Amino acid sequence: MINYIRIWRLFLLTLLLTSWIIKGPALAAPDPLAAAIDSPVRLTAEQVYVAAARVIRQERMFRLLIGLIAIGVVLSVIMWRRNRAGFKRELAKSQDVLRPALLYDVQKVSGQSVFTLSKPLVSIGQAVEEGRNGVDIPLPITNLAAVQAVLEYRTGAFYLVNYNEGVALTVNGLPVLDEARLKSGDQICIASRPFRFLVPGDKEYTDQRRQCGLGDC
Repeated sequence: MINYIRIWRLFLLTLLLTSWIIKGPALAAPDPLAAAIDSPVRLTAEQVYVAAARVIRQERMFRLLIGLIAIGVVLSVIMWRRNRAGFKRELAKSQDVLRPALLYDVQKVSGQSVFTLSKPLVSIGQAVEEGRNGVDIPLPITNLAAVQAVLEYRTGAFYLVNYNEGVALTVNGLPVLDEARLKSGDQICIASRPFRFLVPGDKEYTDQRRQCGLGDC
């Protein structure tokens, strides 16, 4: 990837060096127009004109260099901001990669111990007969809605979203009226049935994966 910041810094340094090379001797040398005016020798109008033109040319060159330096500074700031924004986007993408979490069914209400949460949306609801009724985690609890809640992954974390306030839904004993952000080890209760939420890096997560294999069990 091209490092635009380094390129513009080099460009700016070159402009400053060029300005010093051109303007330095001009500042050190006597003003040709003043020298022409103060000279005891009578000068022709053409000589005075040439001296004045030289001064004007030096001033224009200096202003041009100042303008180029200003442009270089502005472009450097723009490229720096673009690179910074791009870095933030890449960082956000890297942090937003879904790493499968686990939902541990403590009492095996669902008939299995662990569900792997590998999708951005995982639905929880009433199990109908032997089918899953379209939900990812079917629970044979009579008072559950068809879709009781959803485990939603966004901005690097899972959220438990309550779709039906008629059934008690809690996280660590606190009722979830709308949604709650989950962290590893959280105790989720759905109609008084306990579940544990686990994420990679947690020892219990590793133990459950080892006991149940790589998939659901």
